[in-house]
Amino acid sequence: MDQSLEQYNQEYVKKVMLEQEETFKHQVLELHRLYQVQRILMAELNDKFRQTYSTESTADRKLNECDIDLTLSIGCSASKRSSKS
Repeated sequence: MDQSLEQYNQEYVKKVMLEQEETFKHQVLELHRLYQVQRILMAELNDKFRQTYSTESTADRKLNECDIDLTLSIGCSASKRSSKS
């Protein structure tokens, strides 16, 4: 009986891990989709900003304040991984 219980526990853990992996994959896909939407919105905002401020000096100063770089990082950085190797 102990062996069948252990086998059931292993199957249950495996099922839970597979479900968590699927959830994680879905979350990563949604994160990438959101990142793309943010990039599109920022590009639209910058275009509108450039149209609003037509003079070079004012537009350049305001645009530099408005530019935001969006970054997405998953896991350890490459420098951390290479230093451990």
